[in-house]
Amino acid sequence: TLAALVADGNGQKTNDGWDTLSIDVPEENLPPVISNLQITPVNPTSSDSLELNYDYFDDREQVDTSSITWFKNGLMAFEGNAQTEGIMEIDYSNTERGEVWSVQIIPNDGDMSGDIITTEITIINSKPIVSNLSIVPFGPSQNDDLVASWDEYDEDNDELTSLIKWYKNGTHQTELDGITTVSSSFTKENEEWYFSITLNDTYE
Repeated sequence: TLAALVADGNGQKTNDGWDTLSIDVPEENLPPVISNLQITPVNPTSSDSLELNYDYFDDREQVDTSSITWFKNGLMAFEGNAQTEGIMEIDYSNTERGEVWSVQIIPNDGDMSGDIITTEITIINSKPIVSNLSIVPFGPSQNDDLVASWDEYDEDNDELTSLIKWYKNGTHQTELDGITTVSSSFTKENEEWYFSITLNDTYE
């Protein structure tokens, strides 16, 4: 706002005049900024879903409508904006070992776009999983063979090898390594037997 007075300098109020002028200066709309862009987990396996995280700043606090594009090995896989359902996460069913996943974000507040930012990760090997270990029969007598069983799974569908070790009263029985069935001739009454199993998918 500007106020101006024009006076003739005679010390009187006569022949003097004044007026005002007001103008509106619109606030500049700055483009939004995205920082701390990250795909988690940092070292994902094919068993992990990918989650996108970032910080969004807009000077007018407008809704984040940033453009988000996911690429798999350089080819566009999914695209949308920050308000698109599911765009912030890639389900593990879409990933395989060795793939390079990257994301490109163009910050946008509905009016202006900011600088493009990108990041990428590589899908690493998923370790094999062993579960449901058991020895049958569950209540063995001295005359029963001991049979080891377990379930195994590998997310990458790799061919698995296994190493089984038997222990009697806490002592490793090296001569039984690799054997799934322990003959009753090796066992005696009141002994405690257990086994350990290690899986390998040729990677780890």
